[in-house]
Amino acid sequence: MMAGHAIGSDAMNIRRRKSAYPLPGGYDAQLKTLATILDWVVDHKPDPAAAEAGLAKEFRITPGNTRLALLFLDAAGLLATTAGIVEPSQDGSQWRATGNALIVVAALHRRIQFVGEMIARVVEPRRPEEILILANRDYGVGWETVAQVNIRRGWLQSAGALMAEPDGRLVATEFGRTLLGGLQLEPPRPAAPSVVATSEPSGTRAEVSEPISGTTPAVDLDKPEDALEQQLRETAKLTNKPVEFERVVAAAFRDLGFEATNLGGSGKTDVLLVAELARPDGYRVIIDCKTTSHEAVDDLQIDWVTLSDHRKKHEADFVAVVAGAFAGARIRTRAREHRVTLVDLDGLTTWRRQHMRVPMGLDTYRLLFEGEDFDLGMARVADDTDSHNRLAGIAAAALAVIARLEGTEGPVSARDVYWNIRREEGFETVTTEELESLLGPLSLAPVSLLRRVGEGYRSIGSAATQKARLRRLAELMM
Repeated sequence: MMAGHAIGSDAMNIRRRKSAYPLPGGYDAQLKTLATILDWVVDHKPDPAAAEAGLAKEFRITPGNTRLALLFLDAAGLLATTAGIVEPSQDGSQWRATGNALIVVAALHRRIQFVGEMIARVVEPRRPEEILILANRDYGVGWETVAQVNIRRGWLQSAGALMAEPDGRLVATEFGRTLLGGLQLEPPRPAAPSVVATSEPSGTRAEVSEPISGTTPAVDLDKPEDALEQQLRETAKLTNKPVEFERVVAAAFRDLGFEATNLGGSGKTDVLLVAELARPDGYRVIIDCKTTSHEAVDDLQIDWVTLSDHRKKHEADFVAVVAGAFAGARIRTRAREHRVTLVDLDGLTTWRRQHMRVPMGLDTYRLLFEGEDFDLGMARVADDTDSHNRLAGIAAAALAVIARLEGTEGPVSARDVYWNIRREEGFETVTTEELESLLGPLSLAPVSLLRRVGEGYRSIGSAATQKARLRRLAELMM
């Protein structure tokens, strides 16, 4: 039992963050990296600036990423700053002394949403996409991608609370199920409506006291399938009409921005994808579509040698197999050996829906084919999508602050915006320089959502006018 670490009724009143952040090292090394960080700060007794610089050098990552990690460890109650010195918190010190992983899990669960709740959701194995649906539906976290699910996976997997099965599904370990007995889980609840900040009636730049709605709604992965998705499910079982499945698969990839050509026929690959990018960044992918009347495609149904021949024949950079589902660990091992990406329909549907909400482009989608497997590629795309959304959220929040303050305060500077949004989750690491780099382009043609006045900015009109200007630009794009 987790006496002293379970969330009690008082602790449940703590505002738990929706965002977690990973440490270097991957899914299995989060706690190992945490130990290195805690040992380093004990040895060096750094101030925050020295900790950021020193750990960036230690892990060979950018100072910005180090700052995000340190801020997260502070928010998670594993680091603290006392008298200007960064040091392990009480929980961090206790874990450092004992190595008991439940201390870290409990500390994260107290301050971060959907930690213990995620363990509870994988008592039965689930794919990351399924977990994302549950997190959005039951806790209203509003995540666009599986990135936050994967970050929690890293912390919990390295703590031994869950593991990944060969098919990519996550499942709680015996240790993880034991942890649930000592964690007070938050009951499911619907998403709360966003609250837009209002400025205080004063003659100075007022810091907001309510969250700024700077993020977009999450992708609804739980909504009914559209016509193309239904066709994918239906045709994937038509073993006597494989061409129908090939046709629909090609249409799905066209939705993702690829040029997709149905080849088919004896001795030919099924679909050829071309990513038209500036040289030398363009790439080609051959797609082998597998129908089956069974639940999933197994290793024996794929001709790995022929796929290699097709790669050479079409001068393709990558090879992928698309099927309703794949069975067993052996098919995934063979796929890695032959550098073939396995794409099941759940993954393809998630990718397409995410693209329709936040299109990241063909250059980013290369990540899905060049890694070890599709799930890892999706995790990397999700990370890039979250980074993009962060900047979009900052820009949207900045536009809202300028519109709200300019009537009484005149032109609003990047520094003014900084003081209004810096305490909001997701915006903690924003700097005035980063804000200036976003506001500057927003004041230039053809976007021109703002007008530069001295060191500050003013709106060109209402939010409706700004949106209309963006729509007009989109309409003119061929």
